[in-house]
Amino acid sequence: MSDRDPDRDPERIVLKPRDVHWDWTGLPMHHLDGDPFLTHSRTSSTSCFPRARNGS
Repeated sequence: MSDRDPDRDPERIVLKPRDVHWDWTGLPMHHLDGDPFLTHSRTSSTSCFPRARNGS
């Protein structure tokens, strides 16, 4: 016999997808002075070199 709560049994949990819509129409395409090169360079550098988790 299991000590698990039957309401929290992973076999009985049902995940229901939500129909989520995002409105991106009011957002600027390039956020750094409207410069696409600068924006995408900054984005790629932060993807390659994320900030350390200890805050330094």
